[in-house]
Amino acid sequence: MAEFREMGEEIRKKLIDGGIMTMPEDHAVNLEEGKISYGFGYPITGLEKFLGYFDKQFNIAYFPSISYLTDFSITYSACMYSRETGSDTVVLDGRSDDLYNRRSLKAINYLKDLYGLKGSMHFYLKRERRYHNAKGLGESASVAAAASRSVISNIFGNDGIEDSAFVSRFARLVSGSGTRSVAGSVSMWLSYPWIRESESCAFPIGLDTKNMYFSAYTFPADFPTENAHEIAISSPGYNGWAKEKFQRMLEYLDSGFSPADLMERSQKDMYAMHSLLMYSGNMVLNSDSLALIENLKRFRQKNNGNIVYTADTGPSISIISDDQELLSEFTEENPGSLSGRIPDQTGVRIPESFRRESEEYFSGLTGNE
Repeated sequence: MAEFREMGEEIRKKLIDGGIMTMPEDHAVNLEEGKISYGFGYPITGLEKFLGYFDKQFNIAYFPSISYLTDFSITYSACMYSRETGSDTVVLDGRSDDLYNRRSLKAINYLKDLYGLKGSMHFYLKRERRYHNAKGLGESASVAAAASRSVISNIFGNDGIEDSAFVSRFARLVSGSGTRSVAGSVSMWLSYPWIRESESCAFPIGLDTKNMYFSAYTFPADFPTENAHEIAISSPGYNGWAKEKFQRMLEYLDSGFSPADLMERSQKDMYAMHSLLMYSGNMVLNSDSLALIENLKRFRQKNNGNIVYTADTGPSISIISDDQELLSEFTEENPGSLSGRIPDQTGVRIPESFRRESEEYFSGLTGNE
């Protein structure tokens, strides 16, 4: 762990010296009874993957990671503050979800303790998917980013919400990958053993993505990511995988971030990560995703060009290429894909229908009809 910390500190220094990363600032609390604030979040797909928390209380990962933002779904969040204590609530898609309830309340309790806040925060969240059911498309990141944006806006106002690193920091407390959802585009999450909690956040790496095209093939599964973190760490190959991550990040910072290299890495890193899970007998990919991979292997043998496949904690598969025509040719030969793009987060509007739904929910909590 000492070696990881040393390499992490070296990465941190290079990021700051290179002007890639700026540290979160602190902001003044500005709470108002009954105030409703809103947020949104998109999912992510890993290029340099991540699994395993060094510090589970604060969701500090063992190593840095890189991902790209996708538009396969979006989460909207509304947050309301009330002076009544001990009554925090979280509603996701119309019901109380145990997993996100636990994650969100852990983050809220830390925020309250950190800033000496009294009262309760109430969340109303809704996911809108472009698919029916799938696993491995980064939804937890979108939920974390949406919740963080809404609560930071509620507590700290415009100053807080305009500090992306600050919002990213608190999204981490719900889901580590939420850091990179907040940062958007192609971004890195800086994390390593014993990093200062306030500095473990994400930021865009400035990658030119105009020639980055991708689609996803969505497959359902019953393999919760929360279990995957513990399973991966228990594998004897985990430390080697983690050390390679630090070495790769240092290489990127010395030679520059290459879209082609990151795309190719996403494919290789998928196998590295899945091998850790397979050690405990957990198969991430299913027969449908394996068949799709075989199709792409044959396609690559017949066609020149850069086209790769990757999966996070699958079995959904993402296909990435720097050649739009090549990607289109593959998806036409293999129907059923969902075309994606890296969304621009600057112009996102909260739907009026969601505002009305959330206001009705909060009205019911306060007894105002």
